Amino acid sequence: YMLEQDAVCVDRCPLGFYGNSSSLLCERCSANCEACESRDECVSCKADTYQLYL
Repeated sequence: YMLEQDAVCVDRCPLGFYGNSSSLLCERCSANCEACESRDECVSCKADTYQLYL
């Protein structure tokens, strides 16, 4: 995946980003998400935030 802000290719995107398999870019997770599988699929939350299950 391409980490655009550093202009480097990586095997895994850093914390706070996910690998978009369509664009092959590391894209930012949603605001309160520490780690994610996609923009809206949060795996872990940032400190002092909680995941809401419906």
